[in-house]
Amino acid sequence: MGWPQRCPVNSGITTLAYRPMSRVIPYFFRAKAEIADRVASKGVLLTQWLIHQSVIDVYTTHMQACSSPAAQGARIRQMKELVKFVNQHSPPSHLVILSGDFNMGPRRDGKVWSDYKPNHYSSQNDMLQRTAVFEELTKELNLTDVSDQLLGPHLDHIERVLYRSGTQGHLTPHRWHDLPAEFVDSQGQPLS
Repeated sequence: MGWPQRCPVNSGITTLAYRPMSRVIPYFFRAKAEIADRVASKGVLLTQWLIHQSVIDVYTTHMQACSSPAAQGARIRQMKELVKFVNQHSPPSHLVILSGDFNMGPRRDGKVWSDYKPNHYSSQNDMLQRTAVFEELTKELNLTDVSDQLLGPHLDHIERVLYRSGTQGHLTPHRWHDLPAEFVDSQGQPLS
């Protein structure tokens, strides 16, 4: 099964697995804005697992970056595409995990954009727009943020892990480890 042919290269999204997957479905977001997203489109990858009689749908995504008006619009449309994709493939009986580089995160009450650490936003308006899209995504899909659940609402990273239980079973996060801090180049600079 290959990626659609309308982009010269794939999105770079992958899943490594110890157990066999029962289903794999890739999807390129149709909405895109910046030149980098026209060359290597952002998207989502669904891998499905059957574990102890429960279906677990694991989604991995990489969404629109940047703060231009075009990027803001594309991010909103990508969020709607992602909600539709998850709802199409994950009925209420399935357990859902959605992780990836969202290029946005939850709003932190009382913080201005310059207080976010790490800071991925270019202005207060950019932060307000992106966090509103993230909040709508989690609300539409009834998802809980693992780091916020375990550590409280204070980590500002844009790489998130979200989850929801299903009627077939219950998911409970047990720990959170911030791996992006370990992914640096030879000069100690963070990798994307």
